[in-house]
Amino acid sequence: MDVFKIPSLSAKPIPITTKEAFESFTKKQKPWIQLISDAMTFSWRYYAQCPHCDNAIIIIGFNPTHTQTPHGKHYMVRSVKGVGFLDRSAYEACPYRNQANKKLSKEDKYSTEHHLPSKALNILIEHFDRAIYLLEKELQIKFSTSCLKRMLEDFRASQGWLYKGVSEQNIPWIFAYFTLSKSLYNQRIFNKTLKSKLLVLEPKLQFDKHETLLVTDGLFFKTSFSFFDHQRSVNNHHLIESITFKVSDKNNRDLYIKKIEFDPLHFANLINMDEEKAKAFRNMKLVEMARAVFR
Repeated sequence: MDVFKIPSLSAKPIPITTKEAFESFTKKQKPWIQLISDAMTFSWRYYAQCPHCDNAIIIIGFNPTHTQTPHGKHYMVRSVKGVGFLDRSAYEACPYRNQANKKLSKEDKYSTEHHLPSKALNILIEHFDRAIYLLEKELQIKFSTSCLKRMLEDFRASQGWLYKGVSEQNIPWIFAYFTLSKSLYNQRIFNKTLKSKLLVLEPKLQFDKHETLLVTDGLFFKTSFSFFDHQRSVNNHHLIESITFKVSDKNNRDLYIKKIEFDPLHFANLINMDEEKAKAFRNMKLVEMARAVFR
């Protein structure tokens, strides 16, 4: 992995760059830096937490004998006091794990007692407006409040936060992934490509001055949107995650398809903004709605 986290020092994942940067960030304090000795040698070991599964990791590539690009690797040998967890189930599901098949089923879920899902759910609820902002910005569609409430209810019914592919960093997109198909009517369509395709198929479709797709009397054109296919891959230690957004007609023909790549750094920056500065940009009505659905 090319990022690490140390929750006591920063709420955001930190890129793995150089030994000097790591030492500066941790102030060379234990338990993050420890002297390891054996019968012949002494060496420094650098610890942190995996941003996805919360298990302890060691940073490879900081010592002079290492020729590899600095990166993180799970440390599942034993528990390291003060450094993450030793959680085999979370490790097995982690996309950073060195495994041949990283594809998860929606039925691959943690128990309700597991510590990871509850943290991700709490972040979704308390930052629901920010999660929706990222989705709407990517899709160029503004969802109605009633649609968002139904999506929240879908997520609650499916217990999507228990999905083993969820993390604090990807919860906005996993939320969307666990929702059911919703009508495109009464949503505001700023996506010019999508709007053009809809009008080619049905020229009688009507939009108001706010770009809201209107229900038109006598027009029987059904169109809906949904999210599919959570994909995870690691390339040169960098995690890439995506889902696919589709708009379909009543015969389930795909009218529009867009691959959405997750942007966890953007989300982390949003939820860690100074609250006073962020007030002008927050939509607390959406947060209150999320709280009410999960109350």
